[in-house]
Amino acid sequence: MSEKTIKASPTKEFFIDMLTRDIRLDRSIIDLVDNCIDGAKNLKHNENYEGLQVDIFLSKDEFSIKDNCGGFSLEVAKEYAFRFGRPKGADFVKHSIGRFGVGMKRSLLKMGKNFSVESKNGNDHFLVEVDVDEWLKKPDDWNFSYLEKSDIPIEKSNLNGEDGTVIYVKNLYDNIKEEFVDNEFQSKLSREISMALSYSLLKKIKIILNKTEISRIDIGLLESDGLKPLFIKKEFEDITVRIFAGIGEYLPQRAGWYIFCNDRLVLEADKSYTTGWKESKDDEGNVVKYHNDYAMFRGAIFFDSPNSSHLPMTTTKTGIDSNHSVFRATRPLILQALKQVVSFLKKVEDKEEGETLINNSKKINIANIRKNEKTYTSNFTFPSTKEQLKNNKNVGISYSKERELVEKVKEHFGVSANWEVGSKTFDYFITMNKDEL
Repeated sequence: MSEKTIKASPTKEFFIDMLTRDIRLDRSIIDLVDNCIDGAKNLKHNENYEGLQVDIFLSKDEFSIKDNCGGFSLEVAKEYAFRFGRPKGADFVKHSIGRFGVGMKRSLLKMGKNFSVESKNGNDHFLVEVDVDEWLKKPDDWNFSYLEKSDIPIEKSNLNGEDGTVIYVKNLYDNIKEEFVDNEFQSKLSREISMALSYSLLKKIKIILNKTEISRIDIGLLESDGLKPLFIKKEFEDITVRIFAGIGEYLPQRAGWYIFCNDRLVLEADKSYTTGWKESKDDEGNVVKYHNDYAMFRGAIFFDSPNSSHLPMTTTKTGIDSNHSVFRATRPLILQALKQVVSFLKKVEDKEEGETLINNSKKINIANIRKNEKTYTSNFTFPSTKEQLKNNKNVGISYSKERELVEKVKEHFGVSANWEVGSKTFDYFITMNKDEL
């Protein structure tokens, strides 16, 4: 009896629809910037990206992104960059953010019907041009053609002999055109890039959006003589987890946990069940339901691994896989950190007291805190609150007097410490004046 088969291969239309549906436009653009950052990591191993630049341009007619971050080789283009999915055994850029090999294709197919990718890396120089409608007419042919080196027409080359990559998307979809000319979208994109890639910006790469350089937005924690964030570190097989928690300015929209995977922000200002907050009063195990009494809470969690496929993030890099074994093992430490800070915030009497605390402290950005992590402990250090001072019957007294006289009083009372002199003289005063007190 001969074996019969049923065709089960996906259609291109279905694949594109599923691939592009669940990622926001701003995040798909950030995916393309991630590729530029990966190039920077390959090019400058000392993590100083000074001199490297990414230019992004949005208009109703086209999208473009250009970098001078080293480009990628023709071999990488053939074996990985243009394939729909990462081939088994393909190398990762160490400490990159790419995982499944779909980011660039997903972004380009989401925006328009024509795209081109030109890259130069040493002796390799190639150009890929795709008309998506024409490509769709060949349902069984998933390949893209390319031109190499001298075959690339001069008018189509945009790299000017410099190693890097330039991408154009034209024939934009109508909804994409509307977004690109919307000032609110451009402002949001700038902010998202600033937050998501704050660590790359810290390493001095420039990112330009429509001719305006994007500045960094830092997460800040407050410090003073009596106030210091906590730090917990946990090592897994090939993942290092760092947890920092403390307090920041009174900004409800900025409160919560910030989670980074290989220095890429994947969860911002989270106040959900995932990071230890109760979503209803019946939630078991979690710390407390968020409300604005905790608007000063700030926490940052860093997952770092040479192999990005091991990181506990979602495919769109906009969330955490809460079922990931490393995240589940980390969660009790997150709860431990959250409990300490929330316990203190519960004792802060009112917003006025919180503002006083802010004004008497210095804001330290999380990058500097991480750089000096050895100076922090797993215990959150905090000052006394009004409530604590009110409930404490005892207060401290300090004063200074002439050394020679203090030594004579020590001898008189038979004590050796200065504080004992203070205590004895105070008790003497009380005894002598008890009828009047």
